[in-house]
Amino acid sequence: MIPLELFLKWNDVFKSLCAEDVRNFSVGMFAIVCACEFLKPAEIKLVGFDNMLEPERLDYFKANKGKWHTGHDWHAENKMLPLIEKEYGVAINGMG
Repeated sequence: MIPLELFLKWNDVFKSLCAEDVRNFSVGMFAIVCACEFLKPAEIKLVGFDNMLEPERLDYFKANKGKWHTGHDWHAENKMLPLIEKEYGVAINGMG
């Protein structure tokens, strides 16, 4: 069961940052939010979130070639990271 109020709060933030109409932010992004909300870490190191961390630089083969449409907006999720950092006082970084 997900905490619906928490999801809806951050999904509204996500939608305000989207250039196109995307229904929901990713499960990975919600995992970051839940970790911040419930575990209250000082730092989160992301592994495997390359498109979210660098949406301008990376080409996501499956989504961009039409083989697997995720509906993700990595640009909007990237813009959410500093907002989450500010809200929870957490540093969010990649491993590299």
